[in-house]
Amino acid sequence: NRMEIPSSAKSTEDDAIQHIEVSNIWSAVNTLPEKHKNAMLMRFRFDLKHDEIAEVMGVPCPTVRSWIHLAIKSLRKKLDKQQN
Repeated sequence: NRMEIPSSAKSTEDDAIQHIEVSNIWSAVNTLPEKHKNAMLMRFRFDLKHDEIAEVMGVPCPTVRSWIHLAIKSLRKKLDKQQN
């Protein structure tokens, strides 16, 4: 007989792992250049659209899209290094 982990325990463990992963992502976001960090926060934390971020930051919308793209690219590299 295999011992089964209760689903509530599994859920708690999954939640803890997800919390750690999200925490690592936001820690990495904080290392980005200020304009990239602010664009990421507005987009993914506050759920603003690109045009809304552009208005707040006083830059064209394509600039915001570029900053977010570059930020995500940088985050992927940083997080890949952490996992290896």
